This record gives sequence, C-alpha cells and structure tokens, in this order.
Amino acid sequence: MTTTSTHAAWRIAAATLLGATVALTACGSDDTGAASDDATTTTTTTSAPAEDGVVDVELVDFAFEGLPDSVAAGTRLTITNSSAVELHKLSALPLPDGEDRPVEELVALPPTELAAILRVVPATVLAAGPGGPQLDELGDGTLSAPGRYALICAIPLGLDPDGYLNAMPAERRSQILAGERPHFALGMVADLLVE
Repeated sequence: MTTTSTHAAWRIAAATLLGATVALTACGSDDTGAASDDATTTTTTTSAPAEDGVVDVELVDFAFEGLPDSVAAGTRLTITNSSAVELHKLSALPLPDGEDRPVEELVALPPTELAAILRVVPATVLAAGPGGPQLDELGDGTLSAPGRYALICAIPLGLDPDGYLNAMPAERRSQILAGERPHFALGMVADLLVE
C-alpha cells in the first residue's frame, strides 16, 4: 500500500469513527484504521477498582495510562493530558456482543471492516489540549451500560490544539479528516470492560 493510500485509509477509518459523534454534537453538545510500523506507546491498565466511581485516565503520546481492566457500570472517566504538544481524545465505543478480538487487532482491520464493527454511537467523548482542561464533547465520561468498550484517540498527529478547541463541531470534523495518521494508528487504543 502506498503512503497516499495508507493516509486515505486512515482518513476513511477516522471519518467512520467520527460520523456518529459529529451528528450528535452538531445537535447541541460541544461536540472516532490501520496499524503502523512506527514506534508506538503501550497503554497501561491496572486491576485496581475505581475509587468513588471516578477513574482519572492520563493521556500521553500515544497511550492511555492508569486505566483499569474493568470498571463498574456508572463509573465516570475523567482525563488529563500530559502531552506537551498533542491534543488527545478518549472516545469510548461500545463493541458488539461476541466481538472478542483485542482493540489493537480491530484497528488494524481494513477501514470497511473496522467501520462495520465500530459504527456505533460513542458512550462518551472527552478531549483535552496539552496540559489543558477536559472538554466534554459527548457525555461527561460516565459509562452506564455494561459491556466491552474500545477506547480510541482519532485525533491526527500534529493537529493544532488551539485551532481544534476553538472551532465549531463541523470544523473540528474537517480538521480531523484533513489530518495525517490518527493517534489510534500509533497505539492509542485500549479495551475496557464495564460490569
């Protein structure tokens, strides 16, 4: 696959993941591929339960840190972005019953196969610029429905954080689609079981 077609595949995957989010956020809220051969960062999970029903997830280049393997239904995720440069998102997408493959394997599927699996309304979408406050783009981070979730960051590498955060939802979508490789292609994915 050429670099141009690889970037096109990532854009298709990101567009698929963004579809439901943008449609919902345009109606009143503030507002997600392929695997890469480049170096990736590994998401770390723990078996520690959420304290007080809240789990703070640290977003780093390019992983989710401090994420438990599972949480109780009703747990609220909050985020902090430790990156000095990159905007990051946490989009929680419910996976279909019976889908047992790891999220890392799913995002390596061809875009049309990925779209068939992840064409769902996200349970929540949280964003934060480098060192900035959490922006609730969809929901407040609460995961109410039991099931397995794919957590991904569909922000493209090098996206201007201020330009994105100050844009209207439709403009945000355009910025993501015009961007390069999404963070999920660099390993910013995780599995989370809500019990």
